[in-house]
Amino acid sequence: MTASDDIAARFENERPRLRAVAAGILGSVHEADDAVQEAWFRLDRANQTEIANLSAWLTVVVSRIALDQIRARSTRREVPIDTPAAVSIATEASAESAVLFEESVYDALSHAIDRLSPLETAAFILHDLFRLPFEEIAAIIDRSPQATRKLGSRARQKVSAGGAPSQAVERSHHAVIEAFLHAALSGDLDRLIATLAPNAVLRADAATQQLGSSPELVGAGNVAGQFSGRSQAARLVWIDGAPGAAWVHRGTVKVAFVFSINDDGVIDAIWLRSNPDFLETADFEIEPPQKKRNTRA
Repeated sequence: MTASDDIAARFENERPRLRAVAAGILGSVHEADDAVQEAWFRLDRANQTEIANLSAWLTVVVSRIALDQIRARSTRREVPIDTPAAVSIATEASAESAVLFEESVYDALSHAIDRLSPLETAAFILHDLFRLPFEEIAAIIDRSPQATRKLGSRARQKVSAGGAPSQAVERSHHAVIEAFLHAALSGDLDRLIATLAPNAVLRADAATQQLGSSPELVGAGNVAGQFSGRSQAARLVWIDGAPGAAWVHRGTVKVAFVFSINDDGVIDAIWLRSNPDFLETADFEIEPPQKKRNTRA
């Protein structure tokens, strides 16, 4: 057997596991197959004598390809259409790789995958399902080990919390936040108050307080007064896959506005967050001005 044949055989042995990694990150079996095939092309072009651990090398390459596909997908406003099948593939391939996980965990992941950001998904899949240490995952997703641990922890909490909100709820929340921002930017106090619950609360983390925000304001009138005519730099954004807003400067989020919207369809809480740890680990997608996102329709 030639060296080329040996590499090809070893790659085929890794294929089920690599497909599971990519499927878990992408939520799409078809895109996972594309990612694995691209990994083969890169391996074929690489200096294979310098690869000390082929399994680890391929895991890194497939993960990075999958994350690149996620980024490209988000710019086209696309979403995966076969997430349950992808999680099923991850389940089967993980069994082949002797990664033991309860079926309930996979079931929870299949329901929660839409709530995870791409970075959270990568951290969860690579650490919890494939046992990669956070230090290695940090190099893959270009984050610090500490930030990567927080991504994994947050993903685990979301998976444990259960299913994702419906598409209709997501679109409704997006519309409420859009109406809030429009009223704030125009200085229309009455319309702004109408988007808020009577007992709405505004809270700021310590970092945002240092920028001049009050620690807490209670009541629709007080909260509206804080924003009316004063949020010219605020933009609609998606924060870890959920609709939100942010103060954006030169394309970088400086302060995130995290909203809670009650069953009556009005905002009952807003958190202003600029803590560096949060801004580093949160996944932001900034909407173009005056342009609505086509939300998972």
